[in-house]
Order: sequence, then C-alpha cells, then structure tokens
Amino acid sequence: MAADSTVILLRARELEQTIQSVAFEMLREDGAYEKAQQLIVVASDVAKLTVRLDEVLAGRGHSSADTMRQRVARKATRSRRAGAKYPVFFVSGDRLVKLGKGKQKTAKEYRHEATRSSFEVVARWIESTTLSGSREWLAQKANEDLSGQVPSYQIYLIVSALQSIGAVSQVRRGQYSLDGDTGQPDVWWRSLEALPVPEAREDDE
Repeated sequence: MAADSTVILLRARELEQTIQSVAFEMLREDGAYEKAQQLIVVASDVAKLTVRLDEVLAGRGHSSADTMRQRVARKATRSRRAGAKYPVFFVSGDRLVKLGKGKQKTAKEYRHEATRSSFEVVARWIESTTLSGSREWLAQKANEDLSGQVPSYQIYLIVSALQSIGAVSQVRRGQYSLDGDTGQPDVWWRSLEALPVPEAREDDE
C-alpha cells in the first residue's frame, strides 16, 4: 500500500509539473497569455488535489478548508483580545466589504467594497504568480498587471482582506507571500463569508 501511495503522489506531482511546463512554454513561444493563465490555474487545482491526496493517504484527513477555518478563528480570537476594531472585513451578497476609520479622533467610519468578480481576478493573479515561481510579490505589481480590470483600491482591499484571514502574509511593506495549505480562491472566499457581519454602530464621539 505504501508503494502504491508513493506512485500516486509522484504521478500527481508529475502531472502538475507537466501542465506548468506546457503553460510557460506556451507563454514564452506563442505569447498566449490567457491560455497559459488557464493552464496555470489547472496546475494549481492539481497541486491542491495532490495535497489532499497526501492527507488522505497519510490518514490525516483534514482539508485546506478546515485549515483556513481554524486560521480565521485564531485570528479573530487574537483580534478580540487585542481590542482591534478596524479594519473590519465581511461579505455582503457578492461584495467584499471593508469598514475602516482614520486615526484622527474626529475621523468617521468609511466603507469600501470590492465585487466578487474583482476578487476572483486578484485571487487568481496571486495564485498564478506564486505558481510561476514568485514566492513573494508586490501589491503594486498586481496593480500594474491588473490595471483596467480591477480598480486600484479594490486590489489593495482584497489583499488586506486575505491577509486578515491568514491566506497571505506581509513580508514587508507592500510585499506579500501566499501562505501554504490555504486552499484555492474558492476556499478563501468561503473563509471571508464566514467572517461575522458587524452590527450597525454609531461613530465614536
């Protein structure tokens, strides 16, 4: 059984690497960005499946979604203990919402939103950039690459929201990395959906 499990995992990893190689070759020789991007997403799906296979075959039985739920719960607990009030992220319908407030005493609460479609574009960019070998990436680079597709403020909102649930980590100011075992964009969105929706509240005096 151990030998069979090893063969399954090796073949899954080989498939992931083959798809990535084809995607990069297609991008390099033909400049077929959209098709290469789609293949990179497929390679990502295979990679996540490989992780899940490893978990099942090793008898660990937990999923990336479980890991993300645990991570979100831990971060929420730390925020409550620290008395953190802003920023607040939550999902309302098909929109990701951020509530924030300036540092001045007279500052009022503000609300920014990003659409689900914008989230998908940014999340896939993060995923494909990581898979292409860039372990760390700049939010500014995402802004440049996605210019015309997603408004700048939505890109930064989405990155901050992903950081709030532990899907990405800030390496230094403006630079981030994708944390391991956090699943795919659909898992990230479900984790954001699990965040509590704040009650209506009055501005502080």
